[in-house]
Amino acid sequence: MDITVTDATNVPDKAYLSIRVGETRRQAPLRLNEPLRFPSDSQESCKVDLFTQVGSSQVSLHQFREVGEQKQSVILHNLAGGPTVELSLSFNHTDPQAKQK
Repeated sequence: MDITVTDATNVPDKAYLSIRVGETRRQAPLRLNEPLRFPSDSQESCKVDLFTQVGSSQVSLHQFREVGEQKQSVILHNLAGGPTVELSLSFNHTDPQAKQK
């Protein structure tokens, strides 16, 4: 089954669309006339959510490939001008060649 947004009104810039059909969820930037594909099954409804981005940060993964597991705080500058957001992330590389702590 394909689900396509053909029109949208009063949608914030850079909104993200999330649609769940059964156990399958698809998330993507909201773009008109671009289908999201789902497995065909006998679901009777779907859940539609619309999100806006709060903040953004880019983290290099190179160091985590060498270490195997590491924790790092990530600062996200609030795009709406609100308070800065901080996330604590745990990176765990599952490659058997990665060093273990």
